[in-house]
Amino acid sequence: MYPILRFFLIFILFSNLIYSHFAQAKISNTSKAQLVTKFNYFSLEQGLNKSTVLSVVEDELGFIWLGTPAGVYRFDGIEFRHFNSSDDGLSNEFVTAMFIDSNMELWVGTESGLNKYNAKLEKFESLANRGLADEHIWSAFEDKQKRIWVGASNGLYLFNKNTKSFELLNTTLADRPFPLKEVKTIFQDNSGLMWLSTDRGNNFSFDPLLNSLYRLDKENPTNVILNAERINQFVPLENKSFLIIRDKDILFYSNGTISTMYELTGSEPINFVRASLYKDKFLLVSSNQGIYKFEMNTDALNFISTLEPNKSVFSVLVDNKENFWFGTLQSGLGVHLAKSELFQRLSASNGGIPDDVVWSISEDQSNNIWIAGNSPILSRFSPTRQEVSLFDSNINGIKSLAIVGGHVYVGSDIGLDRFQILDESINKDSQQLIDFEVTYLAHDNRYLYASSWGRGLYRIDINAQTESNIESMAIGDNSLPYITTLKQHRERLYVGTLNGFFVFDLVSGLSKEVSKLAGKRISFVSVSANDVYVSTGSSGVYEFDYELDSIKNHHSHKQLKKRTIYSVLKDDTGNLWMSSDNGIIELTADNKVYQFNQLDGLGGKDFNDNSALKSNEGVF
Repeated sequence: MYPILRFFLIFILFSNLIYSHFAQAKISNTSKAQLVTKFNYFSLEQGLNKSTVLSVVEDELGFIWLGTPAGVYRFDGIEFRHFNSSDDGLSNEFVTAMFIDSNMELWVGTESGLNKYNAKLEKFESLANRGLADEHIWSAFEDKQKRIWVGASNGLYLFNKNTKSFELLNTTLADRPFPLKEVKTIFQDNSGLMWLSTDRGNNFSFDPLLNSLYRLDKENPTNVILNAERINQFVPLENKSFLIIRDKDILFYSNGTISTMYELTGSEPINFVRASLYKDKFLLVSSNQGIYKFEMNTDALNFISTLEPNKSVFSVLVDNKENFWFGTLQSGLGVHLAKSELFQRLSASNGGIPDDVVWSISEDQSNNIWIAGNSPILSRFSPTRQEVSLFDSNINGIKSLAIVGGHVYVGSDIGLDRFQILDESINKDSQQLIDFEVTYLAHDNRYLYASSWGRGLYRIDINAQTESNIESMAIGDNSLPYITTLKQHRERLYVGTLNGFFVFDLVSGLSKEVSKLAGKRISFVSVSANDVYVSTGSSGVYEFDYELDSIKNHHSHKQLKKRTIYSVLKDDTGNLWMSSDNGIIELTADNKVYQFNQLDGLGGKDFNDNSALKSNEGVF
């Protein structure tokens, strides 16, 4: 028996688990509260070859992208992928700007030009030598008209996406030519006016229609006056207002007026650098002394105490799961997880199951979870006793598992074996489909349904005691030889094959092919509650309507199309949880997508297509 911790969700995977725990406590300070928080750091030892991180952004798939003085890094939760100039197309490796546009495409500015990431090729396209007189990029920004603005050393440019060339804007100030150099920060307000700040602290508004600049420290169309102090960042808010982050203060702009939300005292050796907003609830602010959390409702500024005090932080990000990411000077990438151990793990390494590769999961009448993998040993997990029992089947190459009554059926490379379940052991009492590769099993109260690769579908009467209890199942002349997935649900049998999706009505004996998926390779069929989900690989997920006997919905969120989905489970609030080739994906009832990886407790990021289960108690 192997005791393990009580869990909320279990997904069985392979590889090692990254844990991150945190605790928060307020400590009184002179003017600011202090939050004591635990962070994980990733640097040279974890594959981040440059320990200084200048920028951090998150893409729609949940990847974290880092801009460093030595190229771009992509982090999937456990591994870093490095992109450089010699192998991956970057025009230069010193990253000066980074953003993701409205089409979810990554743009990277460097000391030698602008670059755009091609996700299909996993390469960057260099846009150097396309009209920039000076290739040093200070800033890059996409406006509401989806135009790309670029601040370079010698002026302000617009990038033409059609011609892939840059146009220098001949800006004027007081009707005189005024080249705008070293623009560090670019922003567009709700009226369409551009706000610009240079590295030297000169701030302007810019009317794109008139091509005219206006100094913000004098009378201008914004109707606000800002002194000549460098603006590090503009942060848009949901109510069409925005925040202005400067070295010593945080300003709030709304309806033509500016107010101070927070101001540092002159004696404090702190300079704000960048900020990241989470749902208008709080603002995470980086500084030369560490990280601050600004509460939007109370205007309270709390210093976050990290593992290393007085750490200089360049960039900061709050991702869609409320995790804190920050890039530091000489200390790599830091992360604080909002929720630790959402997923917990049974594995060979923690004394749970004998194998880290899991092919099949099934549940018996006592709510025990049975697990089959590469090992001949079957595992039975008891949620009530919180322990694992091991049973040796003496069978190699196990592919599938089904619990029917007091028996466990095991499909393998060499046939179908049935075992009687005893208190502390299992006893083989029959063997069928000898020398057949039995890949998938499903059952109802009378029959066990077994698929054999290349040989079709079989029905076995589980109450009959003779060898003649096996019969072949087909649709007309189609014997369905190459079955890729098999599920039984509400008196129907759902069969996915290399060339279509088929439904057997187990009451009437009628069967048919679903025309919308005819000729397509079905990668999985998942049954959760009263819903049936079907996938053809990377084309999203189809929902099958039991009453209409047809496909009723196609979940084709672009994030799903970029992943191979292996299973779908539906929770009690209507959210879909999907295993994929890159972790767990949650598709909410309002069509929002969240990605979970090793940092959330997963042991790895690639799943198997027959190894997901929602238990009778609602546990995944």
